[in-house]
Amino acid sequence: MVQSHGFEIKDVPFVAIGGGIGTFAMVDFLRVAGLPVESMTVVTPALRPYSNLESQLDNSQIPRDARIRSGSGDRMDSIWGWPGYGMEEAFRRRNPLMLLRLAAEPVLSEYYTPRASQLYDTMDREAARISWNRMVVAGMARVVRKRTEGGYFVVVDPLSPGPGGSVAVLSARYVHLSLGVAAVRHFPGFEGGADPEQAKRAVNVYEAHEHVYEEIRRHPGSKVLVRGAASSSMEVLGRLIADRDSYGTAVEIFHLYHSFFDGPKGPARFRIPGGNGFCYQPFTFAKGAFGGQLHRRYGALQSDAERIDLFTKLASTAIPKRKVWTSRIERGRREGWYHTVLGAAGCLESADGGDGSGHVRAHVEPLAGTGEAERVLEVDYVIDAAGVDIDLRKHSLLADLVDCGGARLNGLGQFAVDASFEIDSMHSGNGRLFASGFATLGNPYLIPMYSFWGYHYVAWAVHRKLAEDGFVRRLGTGRSVAAWWRRMRMAEP
Repeated sequence: MVQSHGFEIKDVPFVAIGGGIGTFAMVDFLRVAGLPVESMTVVTPALRPYSNLESQLDNSQIPRDARIRSGSGDRMDSIWGWPGYGMEEAFRRRNPLMLLRLAAEPVLSEYYTPRASQLYDTMDREAARISWNRMVVAGMARVVRKRTEGGYFVVVDPLSPGPGGSVAVLSARYVHLSLGVAAVRHFPGFEGGADPEQAKRAVNVYEAHEHVYEEIRRHPGSKVLVRGAASSSMEVLGRLIADRDSYGTAVEIFHLYHSFFDGPKGPARFRIPGGNGFCYQPFTFAKGAFGGQLHRRYGALQSDAERIDLFTKLASTAIPKRKVWTSRIERGRREGWYHTVLGAAGCLESADGGDGSGHVRAHVEPLAGTGEAERVLEVDYVIDAAGVDIDLRKHSLLADLVDCGGARLNGLGQFAVDASFEIDSMHSGNGRLFASGFATLGNPYLIPMYSFWGYHYVAWAVHRKLAEDGFVRRLGTGRSVAAWWRRMRMAEP
């Protein structure tokens, strides 16, 4: 049927859709395992595999020279994670004290975290080593359909249409999806597109909003509402406070929490440290969720409801406990320009005070059981750092897989996958459709799906299934050591 419509079809054994961090982890693992360049195609609109991540980090006040929330061994350019970023930096700077710090963490020192530039630069080197650019098709995948004879068709809108027209069709035995999230969170009822002025004054932390800080510098005494208690909110607060100190902005900050940690909470066997309003955790997930007791506990659960309950607890908003952050908050409370607001986000309204200033009126709804009345805050700007929207139906390709392809969902509303992260309801003859990242949250096998380590774990699981199919050689101990040595010499896989 596809050929009857005059589309040119290109046969590629393995197609990876997305082109971001999850795709890079998958392609890198398969290249290390020995799969040739000619056997894979990456469909992506991005110039580099970290382009989207870099944009999000920049917008959330984490520039190239700032440190990201990741461990020394969580390397996207190395499936082995050793030597880690910390050791690499210590040798590059000829700083033996850094090695001592790595050995002493977390008891005698805070966890080491790499700079964003280290992530980008090392991924660039690895991309060159595995010939990433040779596998890339610049475009957007619009539809994935099962083939009658097994496998899948992938319909692509190329960024630069070729002589065959404006649509390219790839025919693949295997497809891997790692598309990130389709939308960010905003206050309920926010309609930035309908009101350009409101869109300038109410922004999401992951969207470009440098103009907010520039306007605050131009108008001392501005009031800002920051929503959320994750690391991104702390970076925003750090920028606002740094500008207050450096430029005399006299900014007044209202910080909206949905839950407030004034100390550790929870039962003894699942106690969550906290203080100053925040839940404290060095990384996005507790270490035990990656392969320790929490990982085993999660795997033993039998129902979606139990898994969702534990996942919600483990994925709760948290920040690393850093002295510089806590001291800023304490100083702001002491001096009276930082205010804690406890409640749920209500609607936003434009509130022009008659002078054309275009303030924003934010409604804060009381939490259940508090008996408090709704609170209304009139501020100049709202910066929403409450996270992202994981509804996969917000992405047209993923929604199509559910509505037209028959892909089943789990209890969290994401794709139901098996132990190899195959969407088994989309099985097609000898073809398989795999997924990783946010679209597989709530699966019975792994909690930290959107972590660097989680992407590597999925790549390993997919590689094992492909090895069972005879598509790629299994990366055993001997071959793994040889492949690691080739990487250390920056030799092509």
